[in-house]
Amino acid sequence: MNNTKINSYKLKPLEAVGLLIIALFAGQIVAAVISLIGFLSPALMGFTFVLSFAVSFGVSALIIMLFKGLRYKDVLALLKSSKKIQFFLFATLLYFVSLPLVDFLAGLIPTDKPGLKELYEFYKTSLEIVFKNPIAAFIAVSILAPFLEEFLFRGLLLKGLLNNKVNPWLAIILVAFLFGIAHLNPWQFVGAGFLGIVLGFVYWRTKDLWICIYLHFLNNTISFIVSMINGDIEAESFDLNPTYIVLSVILLIGVGYLFYKYTERKKSISNNLIFATHNNHKLSEVQKMLPNISLSSLSDIDFNEDIEENGKSFEENAIIKAETIYNKTKLDVFSDDSGLVIPALNGEPGVFSARYSGTGNDKENIQKVLDKLKDKDDRRAYFISVICLIINGEKHLFEGIVNGEILTEPRGNNDFGYDPIFKPNDSDLSFAEMSPDLKNKISHRSIAIEKMRGYLEIQS
Repeated sequence: MNNTKINSYKLKPLEAVGLLIIALFAGQIVAAVISLIGFLSPALMGFTFVLSFAVSFGVSALIIMLFKGLRYKDVLALLKSSKKIQFFLFATLLYFVSLPLVDFLAGLIPTDKPGLKELYEFYKTSLEIVFKNPIAAFIAVSILAPFLEEFLFRGLLLKGLLNNKVNPWLAIILVAFLFGIAHLNPWQFVGAGFLGIVLGFVYWRTKDLWICIYLHFLNNTISFIVSMINGDIEAESFDLNPTYIVLSVILLIGVGYLFYKYTERKKSISNNLIFATHNNHKLSEVQKMLPNISLSSLSDIDFNEDIEENGKSFEENAIIKAETIYNKTKLDVFSDDSGLVIPALNGEPGVFSARYSGTGNDKENIQKVLDKLKDKDDRRAYFISVICLIINGEKHLFEGIVNGEILTEPRGNNDFGYDPIFKPNDSDLSFAEMSPDLKNKISHRSIAIEKMRGYLEIQS
C-alpha cells in the first residue's frame, strides 16, 4: 500500500541548506574517525576509505530522513524500479553533449595561484593515495558515490524542494550549488556543480532517481578509467578544443530542449486517465477531486465486459479491475474498491457492501445493517477505499479510511450507498447530510485520490 511520505514531505530552500550543513558536518566527523584508522594502519587504508565514504554520506542522508520523519518505506518508494528505457537513452545523450563543457569549466580554476597551488597539491596527493588501491577507489568512486550522493542531493533535497513547489530551476541550481560545495575543493565545485544542474534537470523531468545514479556512475567511471589508463588524475576526458566547447553548448541546449518537450508530452499523456466505473455519480465525484486530469469512464471507451470481482479484500478487487482493463486496452487506468466495514459484524458488509442485501438496492442494504446492529452497543464503523493505478504499465496502490459510527436511523437527502447511516468522527452530520463539496474533502475516496494525486504530482 502506498502510504509513504516521500511524495508529500517538503523542504524550504534555507531549511535544505541548514539541514545539509548539519548532516555533512556530522557525517564528516564519523568519517574522519574511520579514516584515522587507515592512516594508522596502512594495510587497512583501502577498506577504511570505502567505509568512511559510505558512512559520511550515509549518516548525512540518515540525519535528513530522521529530521523529516522519513522511513525505510520511503527509501524503497524513492528507489522504485525504473521502466522508461527511452528516458535513459535521452539522458545519456544529454550527459555526453555536456561533458566537454563540464571539463572546460573545471579547467578554468587555476592550480598555480597562491593559496590555490597548495590546496591543489593537497587535493592531488590525496587522490593519488586513494588511487593506489584501485579496487577500493572504484567501489567508492563508481559505486558508492553515484548511489549515496544522488540519494542525498536529488532524492532527498531536490525532491523535498520540488514537493514544496519551489521554482524548479531555483531548486535545481540551489541543490547543484550545494552538490559542488560538498566536494570541498574549487575544481570539483565548478565541474560537479554544473553536472549537478544536468542531473537535477533530468530528475525534475523524469522523477527517476535511477537515471541520475546511472549518469553519475557513467561520469565517475569514465573519469576513473581515464585516470587509471593515463596514470594521472589530471588527465582530461576530452580534448578541450574551442570548437568542441561551442558545439557542446549548442548541442546541450538543443538536446535539453528536446528532452524537455519529450517529457512534457509524456506528462500530458499521463493527464488522461480511465476511471474504471460506469457510475456517473462516482465519475463526477472523482473528477472534482482531479480537476487537472481528463477522466473517461468505461462507457466512454465502450468497455462493457463483465469483470468478476472475486477478491477477498478491497485491494484484490481493485487490482482485478485495473489489471483487466489495462490488459485489454493498454490505457492508463485506475480503479477503486470501497465499502463499509463494521467490526461488530465481523467486518461486514466489507467487500460485499454493494450487494449486501442480495439485491444491490441501497435502502435494502441499509436496512440489513440496521437490523443486524439493533441489539449491539458497539456501532463503530469505517469506510475504506483502495485505489489501484496502472500507469505506463506500473501498478500503484493507495488507501483512504474514514472512521465513524452507524446511526440508529437514516439521516440526510444525499442518499448514496450507506451515506445516510454513517456519521464520521468529529462531525455531527451524516455523509448524506453533507454537501457534496464537504463530503469530498473528508471522504475515504478523497483521501485515497489525494494520495494518488500526490504521487502523480499534479497541481490542483
